[in-house]
Amino acid sequence: MSRRLDTLFREKSSQLLSFIRKRIGNPGDAEDLLQDLFTRAAENLDALSPVENLGAWIWAAARNRIIDYYRSKQTWLKRESSVVPGTLEGENDLMDDRSPGVEDALLREEMIDALYESLDELPPEQREVFLLQAVDGRTFAEISELTGVSINTLTARKRYALRFLRRRLADLKVFFDEMEH
Repeated sequence: MSRRLDTLFREKSSQLLSFIRKRIGNPGDAEDLLQDLFTRAAENLDALSPVENLGAWIWAAARNRIIDYYRSKQTWLKRESSVVPGTLEGENDLMDDRSPGVEDALLREEMIDALYESLDELPPEQREVFLLQAVDGRTFAEISELTGVSINTLTARKRYALRFLRRRLADLKVFFDEMEH
């Protein structure tokens, strides 16, 4: 693994694992998916070298792998329902790619993708406190102990991060609000 990818793995693997686990629910599958993500990145590093922001790329790749994970589950469910007698009536309708559930999931994934792209635009100290508090679920006291930064400074950093994210994602929110009506 290259030094750049190795550094990214050390810095982001726990956040990525948490992100993946929350979306697929199965801890074992989440760990497999994370390992596969970094293995593929290492194998294709030559093709990735022009990538300027490897962090943004890895978040987008994780999102795409989650979508692939669900697509493979849908394919498996479709196959099982056609082979096993006594499946639920209308089950195939649920697996239809045009069904609202799939569309809603893809819209949510777009929102998540936009959020992580916006997170990569934050100053590192704001991004760190936001992710440690909002994603990892750590308290400000824990973050203060971990980083050596005062709780007041940490709360200010999170406030600035939230203000930036709200502004950055406001247009997307309007889009999603309109989609509901």
